[in-house]
Amino acid sequence: MTLSQANRERPRSNSPPPIPVPDDMIEKLPQQLQDLITRSMNLQSRVRRLDITIHTPPADRAPIAIRWCRSSTA
Repeated sequence: MTLSQANRERPRSNSPPPIPVPDDMIEKLPQQLQDLITRSMNLQSRVRRLDITIHTPPADRAPIAIRWCRSSTA
């Protein structure tokens, strides 16, 4: 999928960020479920970042890329 095709699509992550759950509650769950929750939250975060990146105009993204390049070469 090209960037222009992705920009024509509606953002997929229109759900609100997950509600934080206290660690002590998660620790009571079976390990496999804890792992699934962690992986799910990480995936949701990555999808939100991808949507933001895709739907941010290129002019707004450029300063971030420049700052990253400068900091990674320093």
